[in-house]
Amino acid sequence: MNAFLKILVSSACILLIATGVGCQRADSDAVAVATTQDGATPAGGVAVVDLDEVARRIGRDQQMGRRIEQFREQKNQEVAAAQTLLQQQLKQFQDSLGDSPTPEQQQQLGVVQRKLAGDFTSVAQQASSALNEFKQTVIHEYRDELRPLAREIAARRGLQVVITHQDSFQLVVDPRCDITEELSERLLEVAGRPAAEVDAGSLSQR
Repeated sequence: MNAFLKILVSSACILLIATGVGCQRADSDAVAVATTQDGATPAGGVAVVDLDEVARRIGRDQQMGRRIEQFREQKNQEVAAAQTLLQQQLKQFQDSLGDSPTPEQQQQLGVVQRKLAGDFTSVAQQASSALNEFKQTVIHEYRDELRPLAREIAARRGLQVVITHQDSFQLVVDPRCDITEELSERLLEVAGRPAAEVDAGSLSQR
């Protein structure tokens, strides 16, 4: 396998690995939520929600996973098409040199191989970047959908701020601050789907 084909193969592998779906972000802040001993509103005014658990409970994790997988397959097809085209271009150039290329022609072939390899690497990197951006878009859309209901639930509990397990580390969390279950139930109500239906669907696809 010549150097050009090695680059094609190694670059193509960038997108062949399926990506999982998680609602985490790159940055994180250390947050400790204070607790109280009685039934009063927890001190600190902070609500906590596990976005991954909410997604699992309402079946959104599978929906987002399918969208990302479809986009990944689309990008894989684009990369494969580019790979085929560049290989054809290389073959045409090699055929034009004949069976006994001169040293000068062999140098020209090396230049063409490096250029085509660079072109393919660029295509593969662009596809990989597009996939990462699409994944973040899907996650942001999910977060934006949850935001109004999360704000409503937190306000009803007298909490002013909502943070997520994915964005922060909680040393101590009062269960009364966790709105994961209530948020999941409210989303299912809005969608008109009972929790049992979603749970059964999740189990059948595992």
